[in-house]
Amino acid sequence: MYDDDTLFGVHGFDKPIYDDDKRKLDAQPKLLIHIISDKEINTHSIIDSEVGMIKLDLVNHLGIFVHFNTKFMETLAISANVSVIGITRYYLGITRYYRRITRYYLAITRYYLGITRYYLGITQYLGITRYYLGITRLNVSKEGSARSLQSTSEAEGALEARESKDRRRRRRRRMAMDLERVVEQARETFESGGTRSYFWRRSQLRALKDLLHEKEAAICEALKLDLGKHRVEAYRDEIGFVIKSVDYALQNLKKWMKPEKVSVPLVGFPTTCEVVLEPLGVVLIFASWNFPIGLSLEPLIGAISAGNSVVLKPSELASASSKFLATNLPKYLDNKAVSVIEGGPLVGQQLLEQKWDKIFFTGSARIGRIIMTAAAKHLTPVCLELGGKCPAIIDSLSRSRDVKVAINRVAGAKWGFCSGQACIAIDYLLVEEKYAPFLVELLKEKIKNCYMRPADLTRIVNKQHFQRLREMIEDPLVADTVVHGGSLDQENLYIEPTILLDPPLDSEVMKEEIFGPLLPIITLKKIGDSIEFLKGRPKPLVIYAFTNDEKLKKRIIEETSSGTVTFNDAVIQFALDTLPFGGTGESGFGKYHGRFSFDQFSHRKAVMRRSFCLEFSFRYPPWNERKLQFIRYTYSFNYIGLLLLFLGLKRCSST
Repeated sequence: MYDDDTLFGVHGFDKPIYDDDKRKLDAQPKLLIHIISDKEINTHSIIDSEVGMIKLDLVNHLGIFVHFNTKFMETLAISANVSVIGITRYYLGITRYYRRITRYYLAITRYYLGITRYYLGITQYLGITRYYLGITRLNVSKEGSARSLQSTSEAEGALEARESKDRRRRRRRRMAMDLERVVEQARETFESGGTRSYFWRRSQLRALKDLLHEKEAAICEALKLDLGKHRVEAYRDEIGFVIKSVDYALQNLKKWMKPEKVSVPLVGFPTTCEVVLEPLGVVLIFASWNFPIGLSLEPLIGAISAGNSVVLKPSELASASSKFLATNLPKYLDNKAVSVIEGGPLVGQQLLEQKWDKIFFTGSARIGRIIMTAAAKHLTPVCLELGGKCPAIIDSLSRSRDVKVAINRVAGAKWGFCSGQACIAIDYLLVEEKYAPFLVELLKEKIKNCYMRPADLTRIVNKQHFQRLREMIEDPLVADTVVHGGSLDQENLYIEPTILLDPPLDSEVMKEEIFGPLLPIITLKKIGDSIEFLKGRPKPLVIYAFTNDEKLKKRIIEETSSGTVTFNDAVIQFALDTLPFGGTGESGFGKYHGRFSFDQFSHRKAVMRRSFCLEFSFRYPPWNERKLQFIRYTYSFNYIGLLLLFLGLKRCSST
C-alpha cells in the first residue's frame, strides 16, 4: 500500500525542518496513537496542511523524522477520542490510593517506633536504676552488703528452683516409668513359673558361687575403694561368708522345697495334711553400706532359693560395690528375674511406691520406719534388720587364759569388724568398778599390738559419719572420759580406736548407736546389776556376756530380751547358718540365714485332702442334744465316748 519513497522520502524541500519541528513535537504531550479509519480523523490531529505532511518523532533518541503525505494521513491518524484528562484522573486516583496506603503504613510505623522508644526509655531507666543501685551497694556497710548478696543469691536460688522444678518432675516421672518396667518384667518372669523349679534355683545359686570365685579380686578392690577394707577382712566377712551360705543352700535346697507332712487326729480319718512352701512373688531387698556385698547377697540367696523374682537396691554410700553388683549380677544370673537398681534416696522412694510381695531392709531404725510406712500402703510384709546398741557384759574371769581370749574377742568385735561400723559390733561394755582399770590396760595393750596400722582398720564410710562420730567424742562431758585414743584423721577418714570410761549416760554416745571405733566402758557395783541396766533400755540386737557363772547366764536368758544372746564370744553367731539372725522390738523383726532365709521369702501354705467316704451328720443342723454330745467328744478326742454314742450305748446328757 505504501512505497518507501512516499513513506520515508523528503520531497523537494530546500530547507530542513528538523530542528523547528522537533521543538514543536517535544512541546506536545505524549498521546496514545491508534491506527484508525479516516472517519475518526478530526481537527485535533497534528497535520501540516500546506506541506501535506505530518511530522512525527517515531524514534525520539535517534532523531529520525518520518514525513507522511496526505495519502498516508487518510489511513493513519491520532485518535481524538482519547481523553487525556480521564487517563490522568485515573492515574491520579491510583496515585492517591497508594498515597493513602503509604500514609497508613507510615502511621503504623510511627506507632511501633513510639512503642520501641517507650521500651528503650524504660530500658535506659532500668540501666540508670541499676547503675545507681550499684553505687548504693558499693556505699553500704559490710553487713548490709552481706544481706544484699544473700537476698540476691536467695532470689537467684528461688528462680533456679522454679526453673528446675519441672525438670525434676519430668526426671522423676521417667524414673518411675523405668522402675515400673523393671517390676513388671520381674513379675511377668515370676508368673511364667520359670523361677519355681528346682533346676532354676540350683542354677542361679551355682552362678552366684561362680561370680564370687571368678570376681574375688574385683570384689576386694571395690571394698577397698568404699571402706578401705583389707583383702583378708573382705574375704572373711563378705566373700567367704557368702560362699559358705551358697554351699549350705545348695546342699539343703531339695529338702527345704519338700512339703512338710502334718499329723491329723484319728477323728479326721481319712484326711492327709501338709504344708507347702511356695515363693512369695517379687521381692525388694535394700542392702546396707557397711557390708555392701555380704548384706546384698545373703538375703538374695534366700530369695532365689525360695523361687522369687528379686529387685536388689545396693547402698549408694558404697558406690564401688554397688557398681560391681549392677555390672556383674546380670551377667551371671537370670537378668529377667534378678535386677539391680542403683541410686540414692530418690530411687529408694520411687521403689517404695511400687507394689511388692516382700520388702527386706538392712539399715537404721530411722529408715526402717520410712520403709514400714511405705509398705503399709499395699499391706506389704516387711523384714527389718536394724541393729541398736549391743552391750557386752564382762564378768571377772578367774583364769588368765580366759581373760586373754575374752580381750581378743572383745577387741576383734569392736575394732576388727569394720571398725565398729556393724549392727552386731559391741557398742559398750558393762564391768564391775574394781575390774575396770585392769580391763582398760588389757584393751590398750591389744590396740597397740593389733589395731594401730591404718591398713588393719576399716575407715569411716564418709565425711558425714566421720563428723557424727567427731561430735560424739568432742562433747566436753565425753572428752573428759577418754582414757585412750581419740585422734582423728579427717583427710583419710580414720579414727583411732578409742576407750571411754564412764561417759554420761545421757550423752549422745550412750543414747545412740555408735557405729564406729568408740568403746564406752560403764562401771557397776556388781555385775548382777547389768540385768537391771539392760531392762531399762531398748531391746538390743545381741547381748554378749563373757562369764563362767551359770546363774548369771540363766538370768540373762530369762530376764532380758534381745535378738540373740552369745556367751563368751562375739560376732561369730552371725556366721552360723543353723541359727536365726534378727532383732526384736526396736532392733528389728524377721529372721534369716540358712533355712530361715528360705522361710523368710516363702509362704507356708496349708493343704488338706479329704475323701468323700465318711460324712458325719452331727456337723449340720437341725441341732439336738445328741449332736452336741458328738461335738463335745470330737473336740476332746474321746474316741470311746464317740463309739458308745454312735452305737447307742451311751445316753446324751442334758447339760
